[in-house]
Order: sequence, then C-alpha cells, then structure tokens
Amino acid sequence: MKRCFFLLLAVCALRAGGAEPSTTARSEGWGVDARTPVFGGGVTVTELPPALRGAASVAVPHTIVGRPVTALAPGLFEGRGALERVSLPVSLKEVPERAFRGCVRLRAVELPAAVEAVGERAFEDCRSLREARFGAATASIGARAFAGCDSLAEATFPTALSSVGDGAFAGCDSLRRAMLPAGSGAGKPLRIGSRAFSGCTALAAAGFDGEGPLELGDGVFEDCTALAEVWLGGTARHLGEGLFRGCRSLRSAIVPPGATALPRECFAGCSALSSLRLPETLVSFGEGALRGCASLRELALPPQFALAGPDSLRGCTALRRLELPSGAVRFGRGALAGCDALLVSWASA
Repeated sequence: MKRCFFLLLAVCALRAGGAEPSTTARSEGWGVDARTPVFGGGVTVTELPPALRGAASVAVPHTIVGRPVTALAPGLFEGRGALERVSLPVSLKEVPERAFRGCVRLRAVELPAAVEAVGERAFEDCRSLREARFGAATASIGARAFAGCDSLAEATFPTALSSVGDGAFAGCDSLRRAMLPAGSGAGKPLRIGSRAFSGCTALAAAGFDGEGPLELGDGVFEDCTALAEVWLGGTARHLGEGLFRGCRSLRSAIVPPGATALPRECFAGCSALSSLRLPETLVSFGEGALRGCASLRELALPPQFALAGPDSLRGCTALRRLELPSGAVRFGRGALAGCDALLVSWASA
C-alpha cells in the first residue's frame, strides 16, 4: 500500500512541475506563441487556421487566448496566391519580414495606427497591391518592403517616418507621387536607403517636406524616367552617388542647404534639367555630377566653390553662362568638354 502511495505522489509531481511549458497556444485554429510576451504582453500569431490558408479574405483577430495580437511570425502569409484582402488587428506593432511576400492578388492594405515598423520584403512582389496606407506611428520601412509592387499607385507616408530601406519601393512602376517628411524632429534624420525608389518609371513628383536633416543613399531616384518635379526640403547630411541619374524628364531641382558636394553622377543624364539652384555650402562637384544635362543654360557656383571634378559638366551643350566665385576654382579633366557655347564670368569680390 505504501509503495502505491509513493508511486502516485511521484507521478503527480512529474505532471505538476516537470513538464516543459507549451510554446504554442491555439484558439479557433490560430497558432500563437504565448510563451514569450512581446510588445507589452501581446502574442505573436504563428499559424493560420487550416480553413483560411487558401482564403481570399482573412481577418486576424484582435485577441487570442485572452491577449492582444501585437506581432505576426515572419512569412506568415508568404506566397498565398489567393489572398485578396486582409484585416489586421489594431494592436499590431510590426509587420515582419516577408509577411505578405508574393501575395500576387492582394489589392490593398491599411496598416493599423500602432504599427511602428514594416519589415524587409514584407510586401515584395504583391503585384496587385494598389495602395499602401501607413499608420501614424510607422517609423521604419525595411529593405525591399514593397519592391516589385508594380500596381502600387499611391503611398501615404507618416510624419514619424525616419528610415526607408534599400530598394524599398524599387520597380513600383505605377507609383506616381512620393512625398516624405524631412526628418521627424529633435534633429533625427530621415534616412533613405540606396535605390529606394529606383526604376519607378511613372513617378512624376517626389520630395521631402520639412526642415529636418536628410541622409539619402546612392541612386535613390535613379531611372525614374517620368520624374519632372522634385522638392528637396530639409538640410542635407549626406547625398549619395547617382541620386537622380537617368531622370531624363527632370526639369528643375534645388539642392538642400548643408550639402558640401554634389556627388558623383548626381544628375547624370538629366537631359531636361534647365534650372538648378545650389546651396552656399557647396564646395565641389563629383565626377560626372552634371554630365549630359543638355538643357542647362546657366549656372552660378556658390562663394566657397573650389573644385569641379572630372567630366562634371561634360555634355552640357546648352550651357552658355557659368558664374564662378571670386576665389580660385580647379576644373578636372574633361569637366567642360562639349560646352562649346560657354561664356565664363566671375562674381565680384
């Protein structure tokens, strides 16, 4: 009898304290990571109910197992070709990497106000996606987050935005306008990654609104062949190479204050560019900075300007007036090649 009693105690102790806690809870078929709370006690959805895996419309619940849904597992909806609409919970804080990648029929997404970040490749190749509305709290859009969304015609960016990753909107052939905030206040810069909007061939107007600092990577608007108007508000901390390279419809541009150099091939191939205003802080042109700007007729160089790099004004065939500062200016090899109609003048000391 004693032996049975002790055996029963041992079994009860094993059941009470020895078992590993489950990492997954389920409610109505939803798989949820409930072991590790995220974002203030919320849970992460890890799996869709079997009945919804081929559905055209999915509504992610606001709460599961009595806790708010604040995160989705990476790649949760990836490659679900039937998905056309999705409703996300108001408590969601982040759209993770690859969350909707390759959902080729997804037409629209409105991110909840609480979403702070959109992960890398989150909506990549969602070829039917026509509109993206970001919540007021969205501060970060990851690399290639919307790349290849060639039906995306409209994107509304919040004032909280501080980072757009490399190639985030590359190849969005239908995107017509992109106005972004120039810094989110308190001196925090807006960082735009390399080729973030490159190849957006329908983009006609783009710019940065505000007075905050800007850090723009290489080729941000490269080959945006319809881009005619650009507003560079804010102050420049960094301008990348080839920023507007190949923007053959660009007619006018204002380089923001704070820029000290026009980088390599910044406006190369901008054959329609006829008006360019430079800040007083500018001291140099990089190699090929204005190469092939065949419509540029006059240009005034700032007071501290000292160096025009190789080929920097090559092929500016309409350039008739170049105003130099009173100090010495050095021209690199081929800097003025093809500027056959040029007359040079010097600013008064």
